[in-house]
Amino acid sequence: MNINDVAKIIQTTGLLNQSYSVGLERENQLILMREGKNWLIYHFERGERDIMGEFEDEDEACRFYINKVADNVRSNEAFLRRMAREDKP
Repeated sequence: MNINDVAKIIQTTGLLNQSYSVGLERENQLILMREGKNWLIYHFERGERDIMGEFEDEDEACRFYINKVADNVRSNEAFLRRMAREDKP
């Protein structure tokens, strides 16, 4: 898997440019980016990087990133389902 594969996967979900960014550093997003010889996965907010992973292997970095995205989607989905079930005031 490479960065282009990841971009295609994210684009088909409609998530790219909302919460996830591939190859570009954007505010308040989960980023997958090459820096030098390494691949970084991090959340970028207020000019600060919260690094979640650093890899020499592109395939490994891409798979880690996709798994992070999937975890976030599952968490958000569970939250939205709970909110929908709650009684209205």
